[in-house]
This record gives sequence, C-alpha cells and structure tokens, in this order.
Amino acid sequence: MSAAIKYNKKLVVGYILRYHPSWMKFIELSKTMGKPLVMRMNLNQQSHGYMWNVHRNLMSSLSPIVDCGVHYIDVMCQMVGVRPVRVSAIGARLTDDIPDWNYNYGQLQLHFEDGSVGWYEAGWGPMVSQNAFL
Repeated sequence: MSAAIKYNKKLVVGYILRYHPSWMKFIELSKTMGKPLVMRMNLNQQSHGYMWNVHRNLMSSLSPIVDCGVHYIDVMCQMVGVRPVRVSAIGARLTDDIPDWNYNYGQLQLHFEDGSVGWYEAGWGPMVSQNAFL
C-alpha cells in the first residue's frame, strides 16, 4: 500500500473486472446497444484435485455467488447505468463436502429501473458442467 501511495497509483486486490481492458471495452460497447438490456453471465467452474480444495476452502466462508457475483453485478450496473430495483437469488448444495449452511451453485437475478434484467450464475465443484457459456 505504501508503494501505491508513494507513486500515486491505485491498489487493486483480487481480480476486479472494472479495471480489466477487455471488460472495459465490453462495457463501452454495451452502452451502444440500446435499452433495455438483457444480460446473462456465468462462472461455472468444474474443479478437481487442487482446485476443488481451493474452492472448498473458499466455501468455508462464502458461496460462489458471493465470491464472484459482486464483480459481475458491478459490470451489469456499469452496463445499464441505472440502479437495480429488485434482486432475487437461488442456491443449491450439490455436495456434502462443504459446510451445511453453504451451497456450491447459485443464480442471482437483477431488475433495473430502465427495464433491463440481468442474471449471474456460479457453481464450483467436480459435479459442475465443463462448459460455461457467456
């Protein structure tokens, strides 16, 4: 942090989509498409071995929808430029290999002031499809 202050730079912790050049271009292009927008994003990740251990460790404190969803919600909000007016979500626990209170698959839906809608889907584990379509 001291280096960021010293050189007047931003410190970004983690993978924040709003600062990635590809996502910045995607957001820019989305603003030329007209409204309302319909947005579907997912980050289903089939994981085995080491990566399943990483995902299980993450799920000891949060779900995939929380870990990744905040970034995709941020992108959707930038794309539409208006406030969400309604949020709903579902989740499913597809394994006994995670805490009882958590789930490893979820979907979150957003409704925006301008009539745009978006949903975000995230799932982790060996039981998750290998194909994720955006």
